[in-house]
Amino acid sequence: MTRSLFMALGKLPLPIRFLLFLLTCTLLVWVSSYSPDTPSDMWYVPWFHQMAHAPLFGIFALSFLILLGSEAPTKGIAWMTAFLLVLLAGTADEWHQSVVPGRASDIHDIFTDLLGGLGAILLARWANQVPLRWGAGIRLLALLFVVLAAWGWYSYDAEPWPLPWLTT
Repeated sequence: MTRSLFMALGKLPLPIRFLLFLLTCTLLVWVSSYSPDTPSDMWYVPWFHQMAHAPLFGIFALSFLILLGSEAPTKGIAWMTAFLLVLLAGTADEWHQSVVPGRASDIHDIFTDLLGGLGAILLARWANQVPLRWGAGIRLLALLFVVLAAWGWYSYDAEPWPLPWLTT
């Protein structure tokens, strides 16, 4: 039987899958802890910073699905759990950023995190196909990029939505 790309990752030994998940959790905390000394530290296009949340949380959701095993993309409960985990981690990330000097928290960032998680779930579904339909995967990636770029551009220019539980 031919295995899908996702199935091959989901069949890795559990300790390796768990280590991958822990590494993505560590990456999220490390990136969230970054404190720019000056605005000039942001050498990239500013709205790209907003868009960068999506791949980070997408990798987080994907590593969680890989941790669950090779059948995770076929189970709705795994999708919902991954999505809720991204919501929880995104909320915790925004709380953490609210106490890091030079950082701010915003609901827009949580929506971007959720878009990244949803994109990863869709990509996992695609990567679970045998044989892979490369055209469909490229169209999915292009659509995700356009949606995230538009969201990043909008949310960068939008008025901030502070997190209600962090306002005084």
